[in-house]
Amino acid sequence: MSETEHVRGGLVIAQSGDVEGFCKKYVKSLGIEFDDEYYESYEEFVREECHKTHFIHNDNVYLIHSKEKVDPYDDIINAKQNEDGTIDFELRWYNGGASMEECLEEALEGIGI
Repeated sequence: MSETEHVRGGLVIAQSGDVEGFCKKYVKSLGIEFDDEYYESYEEFVREECHKTHFIHNDNVYLIHSKEKVDPYDDIINAKQNEDGTIDFELRWYNGGASMEECLEEALEGIGI
């Protein structure tokens, strides 16, 4: 069932470049049997199965941390890059019309990343 979601949290770069290599190591570290008949790449697996903990954008893998759900009534798509390189974000959206990944992409594009 679709519903409006509002999430506030942060992103930390886990890997810059070689996204597929990072994803392969990560999946293997989980002890998961990779199904190459269902997924075309390790990156696709992480995008589909690990979307609550990892976000991939512009050849970077980010860890999603400090995720907090907030009252879901108005759309909010904000991001801010901190001096230490981490990124704070706040998202509130209707998940029947967009995904968290699409909203994160819009938020990062809004700050030029």
